[in-house]
Formats: sequence, C-alpha cells, structure tokens
Amino acid sequence: MHLSTMRLPSPSTRRAAQKLAWLLAFGVVATSAPPARAEKHAANVVWLHRAGTATLESLWKTELARGKPVIAVFTADWCTPCKALKTFLDDDPKVKAAAAPARFLFIDVDEWRGPAQSLIAGVNAQMLPTVVRVDAQGKPLVTCFGTDLGLLSAESAASNIKRLIAGQAPERPDYEKDPNVSRDLAVADNARQIAKAKTRPPVSVQVLKKTALAGGGTRVSLRLQLSNASGARRFVVMPKDAAKPLSQNPKVALWRELRFTEHVRATVLEFEGEPAFWAIPVAGFGSADIAGLEIDLPPRQTSFEVWTLASLTVGTAPVQFQKKLPYALTIARGAERTVLWSASSPPATSLVIAERHPVTIP
Repeated sequence: MHLSTMRLPSPSTRRAAQKLAWLLAFGVVATSAPPARAEKHAANVVWLHRAGTATLESLWKTELARGKPVIAVFTADWCTPCKALKTFLDDDPKVKAAAAPARFLFIDVDEWRGPAQSLIAGVNAQMLPTVVRVDAQGKPLVTCFGTDLGLLSAESAASNIKRLIAGQAPERPDYEKDPNVSRDLAVADNARQIAKAKTRPPVSVQVLKKTALAGGGTRVSLRLQLSNASGARRFVVMPKDAAKPLSQNPKVALWRELRFTEHVRATVLEFEGEPAFWAIPVAGFGSADIAGLEIDLPPRQTSFEVWTLASLTVGTAPVQFQKKLPYALTIARGAERTVLWSASSPPATSLVIAERHPVTIP
C-alpha cells in the first residue's frame, strides 16, 4: 500500500508542491479536561494493537492459547464494510448472541503493515475485511470477506457468523436474490447511520493548554471532536487566529498538507494568509478526534466559528479527499506533524458553507 493523500488541483501546483518538500443549541461543548479515549467493544471483540515490544505473532499466540474459537478480522480504519461488521459485533443483540462463543481478533493492516499479511499461512489480506476462522494452531479453516456475511442484515450476519464458528463457509444472503430487498435494506442502514451520527454534537472543543502570547492574548491548544451526519465527506475548517475569522474567499499565500506522525495516512490541510485556517477532512457518517491543533485568542475574546463545508475549492477545482479516509479518526498528538507538500500563491480559494458552529472557550 502507499500513502494516499489529497490531490493537488492542478499538475503545475503538484509539481511546485513536490519541489517544496453548537453553545449547546448548536451542539458545541467546551470543557477543560478531555474524557477517556478508550473505545468500547463487546467483551469477545479484541483489537490487537501495537504495545511496547510485543509482536503481532506473540499477541496472536496468546489469544490462540485461550482455547476459545478464534476468528481473525483483517481490517483498516478507512474500510466501510469493516465498520459495518464492527458495529454489528458491538451493538446488535442478534449478532452479539451468535458471536458470543468465539473471540474476534481485529488486526489493522495499516498498523501491522507487513506482519498482518504474513500472520496466517495462505492468507494475504488484500480485500477488507478478510475474515478467517482458524483452528487451535492458527491454521485457516474458512476464509471469506465481510460482504460474504450479509452485512445489510443482522439476521444474515448472525446466521453466517454461527456458520463460521462451526467451521462452515457462509451462505449467500437471501436479500441478494432480490434487488428491491437489497435496496430497502441499504436505505434503512443509511437512515440508521444518520440517526446515530446525529446523536453526537457536530463540533465540541476541549482546552488542553493555554499559553500567553508576548503581544497579548492566548494561544490555546485544543482537542477538537467532529462528527459528520452526512454520508458525503466534508471538510471542517477552524481559524488559526480568532481575531481573523473565517472568510468564504480567503487570500491564501501558502497552503500545505501535513501528516500526523502517529498515523500512517491521516492528514490536515493548513492555509496561511488572510485569514489563516485549518481544514480537517471527516469521513461520511464519520468522526475525527484530534488533540493539538492551536488557535490564537486576542485579549478578552473567547469565541470563534467553525464551519462544516459543502465544498473547498482552490483555483477551479474542488480539493479532493484522500481515497482512504479514516471513518473514526483519533489523534492524541496532533502537534506532531510532517509536511507532505507545500504550495505558495495558489489561485482564488473558495469555501462554501454547509453549517456554522459557534464555539466558546472557557
């Protein structure tokens, strides 16, 4: 795999860049201490994350030694069917009951790039999620893909998970035989995702650190939590200086893409000019939780606006999203970034607003 990033809007800009190496009513919440970041999963859903010097193979062998049936799920945080399977296993009563006898080991192929692809002999996880029922020695009994389980229907998913645990290949979901049923299930799934996303505030901010500025005012390091209730990907923009609020037609002197060092592909766009601002991509029905982005507040000012955009255009072309955009991004060390590319003096920049979110800093 290669690092997939947002495309520059024109070949000339790309060449130049490569040379330069709601207040509660709006759902906005501001607090001073971030809550725990731990994800909640069903008891039998285990994520094999990197920790210390432990290898994937050693973590894998420890799980096999527990003596329960094991199903490996090779996944990635940008994979939509992976998200659907994870949601079923964590939240759906039928699927949770069917899955209870086994342990589901989720292995992120980006986090474990290399070791993941060679973990199980004869299994090279190129399509995701790749789901493998293994025996007590870790040898594959049944290998399939997530879509084979019938992820539009809890009944189909539960039935096929039972089959996997029994060492049997999944059966084709009944809904695939009728396009109308498939369509209705897809519409219902879309409605569920919208409803779930709308339970989260679109923007919340939490203060991590305040630093006095020499000329007066305060530089605030924030934890920014974003939720996208739309199925379309969105950019969320935040000013870098609250004294210079966002503009739909900013005068950009330089823009660049920065990669967060703790993640293999997650990035943020930084625009310098009048005004300067951050542009954070958020997946459809997705979220981004980023700690470490900064904003300057002038004396006695404690509020600013964050915008969710319908589009972000530089020159004549909308800025393209990275192909593999994480659907639930969490960045704990957002101040640690590297420059992927930088481009100066771009043509006209245009921001089309979908939603405005007022924010107050305590």
